[in-house]
Amino acid sequence: MDRCMQTTASRMKVFVYGLVQGIGFRPYVYNLAKKLQLRGFVRNNAGIVEIEVEGPAAVIDVFLRELPEQAPSLACISKVETQACESTGNFTEFAIAASLSDRLAERHVAFDVATCSDCLNELFSPIDRRYQYPFINCINCGPRFTIIESLPYDRASTTMKSFQMCNECEAEYNDPANRRFHAQPIGCSSCGPKLIYRPAVAIEDKPATAAGCTATLLQGREALAAARDALLHGQVIAIKGLGGYHLMGDARKAEVVEKIRLLKSREARPLAVMFASVAVVERHCCLSEDERTILESSQRPIVLLRRRDDVPPSIDIDPFVAPGLDEIGAMLPYTPLHHLLLRLCDFPLVATSANERGVPIVTCDNDALREFTNCGVLFHDREIHSGYDDSIQRVVAGTGAVLRRARGFAPAQLDLPFESTHSILAVGAHLKNTFCLAKDTYARMSQHLGDIDTLERLNNYERTLQLYEHLFDIQPQAIAHDLHPNYQTSILAEKLAKSRNLPLIGVQHHHAHAVSVMAEYRLKRALAVVFDGLGLGSDGNLWGGEFLLAEYDKFQRLAHFENVPMPGGEAAVKYPWRMALGFTKGAAAGFAEFMETLRALHGQIEVATVLSQLERNLNTPLTSSCGRLFDAAAALISPGLNVSYEGQAAMQFEALARQCVCPKIQAFDFELQKGNPHVVKTTPILVSMQSALRRGMSAECAARAFHETIVRVVVEVLSELSNQTGVATVCLSGGVFQNRLLSESLKSALMRADFAVFLPSHLPCNDGGLSFGQAIVGLSKLNEMNPNCV
Repeated sequence: MDRCMQTTASRMKVFVYGLVQGIGFRPYVYNLAKKLQLRGFVRNNAGIVEIEVEGPAAVIDVFLRELPEQAPSLACISKVETQACESTGNFTEFAIAASLSDRLAERHVAFDVATCSDCLNELFSPIDRRYQYPFINCINCGPRFTIIESLPYDRASTTMKSFQMCNECEAEYNDPANRRFHAQPIGCSSCGPKLIYRPAVAIEDKPATAAGCTATLLQGREALAAARDALLHGQVIAIKGLGGYHLMGDARKAEVVEKIRLLKSREARPLAVMFASVAVVERHCCLSEDERTILESSQRPIVLLRRRDDVPPSIDIDPFVAPGLDEIGAMLPYTPLHHLLLRLCDFPLVATSANERGVPIVTCDNDALREFTNCGVLFHDREIHSGYDDSIQRVVAGTGAVLRRARGFAPAQLDLPFESTHSILAVGAHLKNTFCLAKDTYARMSQHLGDIDTLERLNNYERTLQLYEHLFDIQPQAIAHDLHPNYQTSILAEKLAKSRNLPLIGVQHHHAHAVSVMAEYRLKRALAVVFDGLGLGSDGNLWGGEFLLAEYDKFQRLAHFENVPMPGGEAAVKYPWRMALGFTKGAAAGFAEFMETLRALHGQIEVATVLSQLERNLNTPLTSSCGRLFDAAAALISPGLNVSYEGQAAMQFEALARQCVCPKIQAFDFELQKGNPHVVKTTPILVSMQSALRRGMSAECAARAFHETIVRVVVEVLSELSNQTGVATVCLSGGVFQNRLLSESLKSALMRADFAVFLPSHLPCNDGGLSFGQAIVGLSKLNEMNPNCV
């Protein structure tokens, strides 16, 4: 950070860059200047804070020194620029001036912040005027990005503009000594948003809007009490939060969990659980200090935690919350309304986004009232401008890895590893989509937008893109996209490029994965292991088990898993037993019993059809995917499993592997076929695994041995490639590395082999981080040079 430490001028202009709006920075500057008896002003100017101070030169030096050192905890200062100027004596005091909107300025926007301890104390203090007010907030907490319509960040530019402050709130808002000084979402029960509850209604009375609802609408504390009663009686209710609606209900009751799954059309995907406090979390989950820190952070993400196995059945979380898994997605309350409900109910609540499969999170009140007629709806009249899902983190090797980057993280600025003279839009992947806008030295990656496989999701994508371009004033000069021509994002990229007359830059899927990690750590060149489900390769096949030598603008495929057929294409993803046949079709010996099991479970005709496809090479695209290898291994143990969500087979397989208590596990057989590129023969792994199962190895130990085998494979391949290239820096990326057991075991093994190992931390290793890598590759190609890291 640049900072002027000494000056002889008695008047100074100061420009503060970074996350300095919406977090109490102007009041902080005001109070600091008043304390030092300086004159001048502070104001927002688009995304920066502009200051002018006048006074003795030595005092201005103190001001400049203390400015970054004592800044609010939510501030993130990237740069301070100063400009000495002639003193005029025009200032008689220090003031907060009206905001300006400079289109050329770098723009920063605060993300939504969980309720702070001060507001929480007031929320439960009977003598406080905001006692039990569900929308209490201050400069240190509350809604930010989800209510912003434009910059600069002032009340008139948010969805709070329609709420006229009462005299008491206005006095707090204008009092520099008050922590609600210039807190834009400020309000109270007299002037702020109102809580409303609509009970479940009969189907024949299904309303089109809130105004058309015939059910009695309750407000304020009556609404809160009615919602509490519904939850206590085992009902499911839809609750409006910061970034959208949740479906919530008693996480202990099987019938409640089943109803939520029916409402969401979610057969088996894990559901998140909200706990009242860390103490309650510890009754149900194993909790390390690292996990506790993340759980209690101001972002309040969902944190994946191991379930305890000693919880009394009467209070235990229903197993169907996360069927087949040994983890719970746990989170703490992050809005005042959550805190009130959890304290009133005194039991954990399922808290999952209130949207059906393929539809964005519900943010509109009328949509919620229309869609959730058979359950109560607890909502309020503060509009959500931007829909945001909950973020997800998991501690991997002592680091809080982000698996889904949304509320609390986006749209925080990402630094580029070089300065670019161009701007770019990277449209991201088909699954777990984000997009990324980048220029100069920074990038803005969107919140998690889900799988872009429906018209509703595509429309939401385009709306969000328009908002980001407007807020951050980034007009791309090119568009980067995945090589797969049938992805909706690739089709959209082509449409946008045509309408805006912009060049298109195709970026190979796994190259983008590698570069997203390299850019996070400012690595110019690295060996990259990219393991995921599927991504179109440069040769037209579906890649996913890749060993690359990567730079920002180019890569070499030095090794990969062998290509195997996917019988039925996408059907092999949904039915992992098909993938097992794709791997083992040429290894009939030892699989007779497995084949009989398949025929019994799936029918003689179905199995014969798949075998015929393989024999005749009909609809059997080739893939080197490590994700599909995990699916095939899982199918050897659970041949009847049908996948209802991405990664299900591998996640349950990992949970099974963690049950193995053997002190030492022997890896299965594999073969490295050297060449250009080298090829890892993976079929022997499954043949060896099936042989071990037939000899009596337990399913748990077989799953653990499979993980150990993948670790051995990677270490051997990278050792060969390091000798070949002289590179010992390794990046791990791709959705397979969401597997904590694999990631931690592999990182330890590689470090023992003297590799420097880098796993993504701030960005998801899955396709949620892909757009950042696409942007880096695209800018590198636009710059027509291999950029220098700074």
